[in-house]
This record gives sequence, C-alpha cells and structure tokens, in this order.
Amino acid sequence: MTSRQITTSSGARLGITGYGDPASGRLVVLFHPAPGASRFDPDPAATGHWGVRLLGIERPGYGASDPAGKAPSFVRFADDVAEYLRRIETNAEQIGTVPFHSVGAVGWGVGAIAAAVLAARHPRQVDALLLVDAPADARLDDLHAPFQLADLGIGDEPAAEAAHPDILRRVGRMLDDAGRQGEAGIDFDRAALDADDWKDRLGGIDVPTVLVYGDDHPFVRADRDGAWLSDRIPSARVVRVPDVAGLAVGAVWSRILTHVAPEHGATADE
Repeated sequence: MTSRQITTSSGARLGITGYGDPASGRLVVLFHPAPGASRFDPDPAATGHWGVRLLGIERPGYGASDPAGKAPSFVRFADDVAEYLRRIETNAEQIGTVPFHSVGAVGWGVGAIAAAVLAARHPRQVDALLLVDAPADARLDDLHAPFQLADLGIGDEPAAEAAHPDILRRVGRMLDDAGRQGEAGIDFDRAALDADDWKDRLGGIDVPTVLVYGDDHPFVRADRDGAWLSDRIPSARVVRVPDVAGLAVGAVWSRILTHVAPEHGATADE
C-alpha cells in the first residue's frame, strides 16, 4: 500500500492510495462511498491475485484530500481525476514502465456518481464501469462524524463476514480516515449532489456498465435505484447479490474485477 497527495492544475490537492501490483499494465480506480476514504481494498487477496493496480482517489474533504476550494462538483472532481490519469500515463511512457491507456472504474455508494461522471466525460480513459449500491437520490443529512458502519448500510452480514473475516476492521479504518477532517467530505458530497449537474451526464456513458446491489441494503434497492440508473445509462445491466446488505463491494470483489479487468487473474473456478 502506498499513499500520497497530488495537486492538479485546478489547485485541488487529492489523497491517493495504491494497492496491488504497481507494475501492472491494468489500472482499476475505486471511488469510495460517503463516508469513505482511499485506504480501502475490498479484498486484498483477490486484488493481489488479479495482477492489477488498484488506485483509490479521495474526494475533497475526505482523508488526505483538501476541502473543496470552489463550488463542489462531481464534474470538476472527475476532470481532476482525468488529468491525474493522463499524467501518470504520460510518466509511464516517458520512463519506460508498463504503459496503460484506459482504466476500469468502480464506484461504491456516492462514489458511483463520481465514477459515472468520469466515464461519461472522459470516455477515452474508461473502458469498463461498475457501480456498487449506487443511489439514484442520495440523502446525506443524517451523516455526522465520527462515522459508523451503519452509515454505509452495513449490519449483521454473516455470509460476507465469514468469507472476508477482516473486512469490518478494514471498513472501520476507512471510516476513521473519512472523518479526519470532521464532516468536510460529507459537506462536499452534499453540495455536489445538490448541484445536480451529474444526472445529465449519465446518457453519455458508452462503456459496458454493471450495477451491483446487495439485496438487503437498507438505503438503496436494485428495483428502484438500479432501475432508475439503468434507464439512463445505455446498455447498463443490474446484478443483485443475495443475503448481503452494505458489504456487496467486498462480497463479490472477484466478480467486480472480472468486469473491470477481464484479461487479468481469473482463477480456474471463477
């Protein structure tokens, strides 16, 4: 795991954490939920096996990212991320490391909105999109630091916990990171959601898109949120995960990687 802060040409200073193989030619970008932060790998064993580089990028106010200096916007954040992706692609080519061109994008919760806007605005850079527990109409008014597992819809989930016994500790650490600046990150997300500029971008997504929902999630539903989003994202399909509430991102991480990094790491029984 490597963490650092980068500065974009817009002046945004964003916290970034990398997992997996730093020399891989396949990059997967993971956008965290609200609340959330970049220091989270849904399944480290699967990520390591898959042979990809996993990169988490924090929205303003979360973790090591500075609070928003301008009017909060998912569009502006997506443009900052796209600029950074172009920068590391250019650097890889200049120093002769394994190059990459387009990436797989994964968004969890409110992070799904950031991932979707990136795919819509920068189609050359994203070739596969997967959104987990994506809300059609997120409401964050009741979220306050310090953040809890229940804020992500995570409750009693024995199947997911049995398959990934360390996942609750890792989510808890992510939530601690999310609250390092109090509620600055949640404030960014609230204002960016109110801006509503992201909804008009969904029709511009032209990459294969999968919407994943835990059947027992208390806040979002496949037949409501998933249906609303799939009506607006061309060629999107909805996948339901039974017996899971807020831990779908970890419960089916290998299947998620199959979509966003299909040429890497599939095991014989998958």
